Amino acid sequence: MVILGDAQIQRPVIGGFADKAVEPVSLNHRRPGSDYVLAPGRGRVMEFTYTANSFVAPDRVRFRYRLTGADQDWCEETSERTVRYINLNPGDYRFEVVSANHHRLWSASPAVFAFSLAPHFWQTWTFYGVCTGAVVGLAASVQAYRLRWQHRLLKLEQERAVASERARIARDLHDDLGTALTGLALELDVTGRKAVEGVSTVNPRCDTLSSLASFLEQQVSHFLDADDVRVHLDFPESIPEQPLPAVARHQLALGIREALTNVVRHAQATDVVVTLSLQPGELLVQVKDNGRGFRLGSTSGHGLENMRERLEQVGGRVELESNPGSGTTVTFRLPLLAGRSK
Repeated sequence: MVILGDAQIQRPVIGGFADKAVEPVSLNHRRPGSDYVLAPGRGRVMEFTYTANSFVAPDRVRFRYRLTGADQDWCEETSERTVRYINLNPGDYRFEVVSANHHRLWSASPAVFAFSLAPHFWQTWTFYGVCTGAVVGLAASVQAYRLRWQHRLLKLEQERAVASERARIARDLHDDLGTALTGLALELDVTGRKAVEGVSTVNPRCDTLSSLASFLEQQVSHFLDADDVRVHLDFPESIPEQPLPAVARHQLALGIREALTNVVRHAQATDVVVTLSLQPGELLVQVKDNGRGFRLGSTSGHGLENMRERLEQVGGRVELESNPGSGTTVTFRLPLLAGRSK
């Protein structure tokens, strides 16, 4: 029994309840500073027994106590001489008790029992630090793994995009090169004929309808026969020697050549009919093929626009008829000057 002041604290017990056996606390192990150290887990149940000497009316003795580290303040006065604490956390504690006699005179200083509860390893800051480090490390590992996978997926996407772009470039080069070679062959063939055509376009004696008919008959047959396309010419038996301005004749010839070039490049035709007829005050030239045709408005080239611009420069116009699978018909209309024939 430890006696401090007027109150006395008997040896505390731990590990049991009132109806079970209790184990006295070993007070042999002391820590520097005179505190008793209890082993980990010994704070599950702790019971303190205290008393006070009084030879007059001992049943009227009152006590007040507190456990610093667990209680906020002194408890209400009581006549009980035992107090029990359950599930105390590891840490430093100080149990204090004061007593009062039947005259309500309280002891000047409390009886004190100071002790410490040692923590389990999982209740130490070291364990908390290890757990925190493990969680942070695990999170960092997961994030690094995720970033590696994202980098790998991004690399695969880039490789796929590069492969797709290479395939597209290869296709475009194949298509563009084939188109360019075909166009070059046609341009070379047309260029070879320009020398002969140039003579006709600058000769004033050729500024007549009959000269135009002869020129078209020669050039159309030669142009299409070279590409294995059958040509049918539907010209009048008698064509008057009516004057035709050189500019109008030149633009009409270029427009007809543009129409024939489209037949060779795009129409996939086997037969072409070229018709020349005279209408009142108007010359009509028609180029009709049996090719694959197309839907009006679906073409992206400039051939039709070029033909229209050429004829509009000399007061004429171009009409186009075509449907998919039914061929194409291009009609050139050119106004004729009023006057006598030569």
